[in-house]
Amino acid sequence: MKPNQLLTILFVFLSTMAFSHEEPAKTIKDKQEKEKNRLFILQHKIKSSTIIKYEVSDGKVNQDRKEKFYTVEYDQNGNISKMYVYKTGDTLDYKIGFSYDSQNNMLADTDFSPDDSIIEQIEYKYGDDNCVVSQENFSVNRQLDSRFFYTKDQTKNELTITKIKPSDSIEYILIYSYSGAIETGNNTGIIKQSTDGKLIMRVENIFNPQGQRTEKLIFDENNKLMYSFRYEHDSNDNMILIEKVSSENKILTKTAYRYNTDQTESGIETTNDSGTIISSLKFEYTYF
Repeated sequence: MKPNQLLTILFVFLSTMAFSHEEPAKTIKDKQEKEKNRLFILQHKIKSSTIIKYEVSDGKVNQDRKEKFYTVEYDQNGNISKMYVYKTGDTLDYKIGFSYDSQNNMLADTDFSPDDSIIEQIEYKYGDDNCVVSQENFSVNRQLDSRFFYTKDQTKNELTITKIKPSDSIEYILIYSYSGAIETGNNTGIIKQSTDGKLIMRVENIFNPQGQRTEKLIFDENNKLMYSFRYEHDSNDNMILIEKVSSENKILTKTAYRYNTDQTESGIETTNDSGTIISSLKFEYTYF
């Protein structure tokens, strides 16, 4: 069983071309998944993983022209300690540092410029169940940017995240719905809405009987389907394919994931709607 934590972060990065911060555990199930990922890294003694991006031209991968995409470093407890995001030519764009408590809960997530100046910092607080209950986001010079509060309604099987502006007014609300109990169920839907209840966007997740997500649908503020993702897994529970699909059910891209015999990721290749390769990535590892 390989960890899906890094793949999730990378997929968001590839899909939006904007880096996604590592998320804290919102439920006990989230915490268990994070522990599984951490133990995998620990057992394999992985010190770092680097994503190498190859030049692709007219659907052909040039193996001689490559550059760093980003690097993830791990501490000796198996937690992510640093991330390095690169621009063209292996030039560092920015880096992210992480700190943890004794239960391996992420306490802080800090973005640094190449000269080590702090760009942004997020601090988290947890309940007795090791699930996040609040966070504070700071910009440069620890200027408070926003706060988030996580509340659970066990009767409705809903978790609500409320974003608060520095002025103490609510910016938006996220409502996570679960199949069954919040702590053990699958997250079947997310609604983002304004303070007056107006829809901003909506996400619907579909799972198979094994608990694997097979489809993710993204809706706009008019509750109209914009696009969706379809997922395939192998017998080891590794994600092996993600298809991005238009609202007209046309495949836009296919992203295939490859693995080494020890279940670590080895490569990712993306093709467009005509099957032409548009992106080729490979993983390189160092070990303790």
